Amino acid sequence: MLRIVALVVLIFGFSAQAEIITNGHLTITIRNDNGAIDSYVMDGVDYFGQGAHVSDWGVQIGSDTSTFRINYTNGGTAIPVSVTKVSANQVDVTGIINWAGKNVSFVRSIKVSDSQNAMLFSYVLTNNDLFDPVEISVFETFDPDQGIVSGGGYETYNDVVTFSGLRVAQAVSESGLTFMIGTTDSRMTLAAGSPFRISSGAGLNSFFASPYDGEGTFDDEGVHIGLRVTLEAGEETTSVAAAGSAQNTDATVAGDAISDIATGLVADILETDLVNRIIKTVQDEGPSVTTQEVTTTDTGGAVEYSFLLVLFAFGWGMRRSK
Repeated sequence: MLRIVALVVLIFGFSAQAEIITNGHLTITIRNDNGAIDSYVMDGVDYFGQGAHVSDWGVQIGSDTSTFRINYTNGGTAIPVSVTKVSANQVDVTGIINWAGKNVSFVRSIKVSDSQNAMLFSYVLTNNDLFDPVEISVFETFDPDQGIVSGGGYETYNDVVTFSGLRVAQAVSESGLTFMIGTTDSRMTLAAGSPFRISSGAGLNSFFASPYDGEGTFDDEGVHIGLRVTLEAGEETTSVAAAGSAQNTDATVAGDAISDIATGLVADILETDLVNRIIKTVQDEGPSVTTQEVTTTDTGGAVEYSFLLVLFAFGWGMRRSK
């Protein structure tokens, strides 16, 4: 019965102004007026649409709170954008940050993976100023409430964990339904368990200065990811993250992320077109690349995942000047 109800929500519950991307199991809608994620539905479970709907994104120039801008999933275009469905499983959100005397163009891509049930984020940020550097901050803020669909409450077990360079922020319901977002980019900041949402410049600065790790605390709080980086004149940088969801059989153990899902996030990050482009850039223009192989075995011991983490050797967020 649960799946039937969820299917009805899936068909009729989306915003009339949204782009839909899916791989059959994971379906994501993105508002085509402001680029916010309107829904994230995995196997019929809406992870953000219960209670207070928080799946927002925003930008700020460095730590200057007067330049804070956010596009809410419930509406608003504080950040003017163009939203384009570039393929069956990818939407690009593009725009220009041109306030406070700065000029930074961005492409924020959201993609549903073909190989894993994961949502991929990528950011391409370019400082269009030919003379001055700029510090730019971008972020995603979520309130996972997936426990409601299984008869639980809004609370989740919140934690930040690490797998050989992959950092993951996760929220796990009492029934074990897990939402996690991770990255191998050391410049990115992750938090789980506080705040409930990032909705102000002061809150964003606090997130970057002191990212919260709930270490398994059970509460109705948020999961967040952000990038704060300085771009020299004419400089471009790229950063990638991935989010996944699944069933965790040991939900109450702090630090107990799902190893196969977490390593699957690594696989998805490494398989993106952006990553392949970065690797090619380094191979064509950069110094020799040192590689590191990381092997992870799942908790059952039956499957071993081995990935060649090429990006660790040259700092992941490869920059290039125009």
